[in-house]
Amino acid sequence: MAPGALPNPFPPSVRRVGVFSPAGIPEPERLARGIALLESWGLTVVAPPAPAPCRFLAGDDRGRAEVLNGLLRDERVDVLMAARGGYGCGRILGLVDWEAARRRKVGIIGYSDVTALHAAAYAAGSSGCIAGPMVSSTFGRDLASSEEEAGMRAALASLAVALAHGGRPGTQAPEERLSEASPSSRPRTRPRGAGIADSRDGTGRGLGSRDAAPEAPERSRSCRVSGASCLEPLRQGTVTGPLFPANLAVLASLAGTAHWPDLRGAVLVLEDIHEAAYRVDRCLNQLDAVGCLGTVGGLVFGQFTDAEDAQWLPEVFADFAGRVRGPVAAGLGFGHVFPSLSLPVGCMARLDVGAEGGVLSVC
Repeated sequence: MAPGALPNPFPPSVRRVGVFSPAGIPEPERLARGIALLESWGLTVVAPPAPAPCRFLAGDDRGRAEVLNGLLRDERVDVLMAARGGYGCGRILGLVDWEAARRRKVGIIGYSDVTALHAAAYAAGSSGCIAGPMVSSTFGRDLASSEEEAGMRAALASLAVALAHGGRPGTQAPEERLSEASPSSRPRTRPRGAGIADSRDGTGRGLGSRDAAPEAPERSRSCRVSGASCLEPLRQGTVTGPLFPANLAVLASLAGTAHWPDLRGAVLVLEDIHEAAYRVDRCLNQLDAVGCLGTVGGLVFGQFTDAEDAQWLPEVFADFAGRVRGPVAAGLGFGHVFPSLSLPVGCMARLDVGAEGGVLSVC
């Protein structure tokens, strides 16, 4: 399928996209496909030369940080997108110019290991970050089937909503509701009630339909991230607070560091991949031990993909739900799944959890 057949999720205010590799080494072919997709939307891609690879990293720490700093300081760059995750973002946090990020309010889009950058940016008072697709990992996928194309359209629709709500200051947010869809493939550890994003307009067409690109109607009071009664209830209640989506292992690794974000009152959303149930338990215990779980406003468990001993995850989730004072739910279609929801970091969100299910909305 020609890349130009996919709708542009970015608002008109985004003209230049900075692409960088803060962690693992991206596959050249996938990275080229992802950049081609961005360019097919008429966007200018700014991708500075990467330093020479260093072991399993896309360059030494200083070189990767210099590329990121150059993009953060470039007044012509509207938004930054990581090429891929993996490991390495935590190694450069002390070398990043967070003052430039805060001053320019330039957002960083990515997920997984990029959680470290989002956490440090949030701690530094920088806004506009989105836990969302990456250039190589997501945009670089080979859309050889109709299922892959449908998944990409859903991912782009969710990104459009996240960008409008929190990705760029001054943009208007879509009022479309994100509801459940039914992709034919689901991860082995997908909790009951998980919802995958599918935005719909007033005609019932998905925002990713061929005949319409994602639009940004006037802001409504809220936008549902998951369908009504979609999430599995673990602790009932209602809370409103800043949304913080994160990879569990990466967030836990930042506990006690200078880059730990203030998550008091936040609606925390967690996901992970290839983590055994006991390691998920260990990371949650770490968050509890540093006082995080007892002070967040609410908690949502996303996808814990390909977990070893996954049969124990529901009990682990239920155990740690008891450490949270506010509402807790599980099954959000966010994480290492395709398509995954995009979630704006720091945007105000509302979590409603009742006996029949839970709903997460971005305000």
